[in-house]
Amino acid sequence: WDRLDQNSKDQEKTFTSLGPDWFLLFVQPHLHPTTVILGTRLVLRFLYNPVLLTKFRDGMVGNVWLENNTADCNILMDNIKSRPQACSQMAHLIPGFEMMQMFLSHHIAIPELYFLLAALVLQTPINEMPEDSKMDLDMMITWLLKQVKPKSCEKSITIPNGLCTEAALVLLGMVRATLSQPISDTDSSWEIAYPGSVMQFFCLVYYMIPDEPLWMSPEFLHGLAAAGFPTAGSLGHMTDGGASVQGSLTGKVGPQLHLSTHPGRKHVSDFIRILLLYSFLNIPANKQLHPIDILVEVSPERATSGQRKSFQTEILLFIMDIFHIVSEEQTIAKALIGDGQGTTHKTVERTSSAMFENITYFS
Repeated sequence: WDRLDQNSKDQEKTFTSLGPDWFLLFVQPHLHPTTVILGTRLVLRFLYNPVLLTKFRDGMVGNVWLENNTADCNILMDNIKSRPQACSQMAHLIPGFEMMQMFLSHHIAIPELYFLLAALVLQTPINEMPEDSKMDLDMMITWLLKQVKPKSCEKSITIPNGLCTEAALVLLGMVRATLSQPISDTDSSWEIAYPGSVMQFFCLVYYMIPDEPLWMSPEFLHGLAAAGFPTAGSLGHMTDGGASVQGSLTGKVGPQLHLSTHPGRKHVSDFIRILLLYSFLNIPANKQLHPIDILVEVSPERATSGQRKSFQTEILLFIMDIFHIVSEEQTIAKALIGDGQGTTHKTVERTSSAMFENITYFS
């Protein structure tokens, strides 16, 4: 493996000769957690290569490994056929990250998978899993963030290729799968803890690298918003009155009419609120598609009209809260100057201008 790490050409040759579907065989739903962890580590290791990550995201031809192994047999069979068969086979592209998200949504109880994906988000290859934090996702993430924390001589973190959007979207997809599942009775269950750990990870990385383009990208904002919507076919959670969201009289499972009522969804909402406040203070609405506009228009696949209206109402309430926050003079000053370090007069002016433009635009 060390040789592959040093030679990107060897990496690309190995990965393309096997194809993405060969790697995804090791993360199928029925496999043992240990196999899934090792399979995920293997495929993600290759995806630190920007060229392979792009190919994996955009789609690669499947069945390459099978065709390579059966090439000699096909030549033999062609030679003994009475006449050639006119059979044309179309190459099918496999969207790697979409397939990975689909498979990993069946393994949402395995904490190591969140850790490995978080490492790819930070573009930080993991040679060994941290031994002293087994089965504890919070400790794993704390250990990971220490690996990228700026040194005393550095002012901020620098990630050469930026945060990995694709890995972040897979993480959000796993959070959505978790929030769509019924939860156990214990407050410390992983169904509540893991979504909170993932959102805490995003929060901490955001405060470390607030200017990273990922936070305001439409893809990330759509994935973040979608995490609060139940997945298609998920079981409805119980309402306060004890009735199922889906019509318990008929006994049939229909589409959930409202947003997820999972306790872990609060962590998703809190992070959305943080991003909205930042965008309100720093991104003028008249210069580009504003994150508020993006979030209000979010419509995940198979979401119902009622779910979309509920989410839009929630976003509008967040905006009203932001209006209330920035209307307080002391809070404005604190938000503008932060902790008082590295803030110039021009920065304050720029932030003030963006804030008042947004107040006018969204009022």
